[in-house]
Amino acid sequence: MRQVTATEKYYAVLEGKIAKKEFVRQMRQQYPMYISQYNGFDDTVQILKNRQMIFEAQKPAFSEAKVYDDRPALTYSLDALDRGIRIELQTMGIDMAAQTVKAEEFKQAEKKAKDNLEKDANHYLNLMAGE
Repeated sequence: MRQVTATEKYYAVLEGKIAKKEFVRQMRQQYPMYISQYNGFDDTVQILKNRQMIFEAQKPAFSEAKVYDDRPALTYSLDALDRGIRIELQTMGIDMAAQTVKAEEFKQAEKKAKDNLEKDANHYLNLMAGE
């Protein structure tokens, strides 16, 4: 019968097939010279990694998938966006206080405000100041 390695047992814990306590118990039985009764899961994993008995698999690099952190940060604040939407709705002849705004009108104003703010973050402040 084939012997299951410590790395395979570690991956089973990560997949949820084995409980962490069971993993620690089995590792304590298999490696009593390294793992004591006072070690927890994190300690056991770190000890076995340091002893090179557990190896992490190399994660493949994503070619087309975008990570959240890779997106460009906004160059304008949300307050500036809100101000821009309100001004764009006023130029469309819609008074937000007197009537409700339709979704397509709001999206149109939001798109126009975002485009203007992408070009110049102070676009609407400059409009209000008369510059």
